[in-house]
Amino acid sequence: MSGEYPEPSEFECKMKVIIMRRKNWRIVIVGFVLVIIAVAFYFFMLSTASKSNDPAALMQTVGEVAGAVGGLSLVMIIIGLIGKKV
Repeated sequence: MSGEYPEPSEFECKMKVIIMRRKNWRIVIVGFVLVIIAVAFYFFMLSTASKSNDPAALMQTVGEVAGAVGGLSLVMIIIGLIGKKV
């Protein structure tokens, strides 16, 4: 042999693409911070709901908002952990 390397197989090329992804830690950290903020907002509003005229409607709205923020943050965490191709 003349010292040349053989061509990589199709499987090796696919494995290289899977391995060559860099996690985006900024998005992951922001996702975790948003989860903490959503939970803190929910519990803060839970403690102030007793002073409201309609606590059930207030907590329904707060739950929807906290759930939406929590859902967005989970998507951000997943996208950040998947990473981007390098």
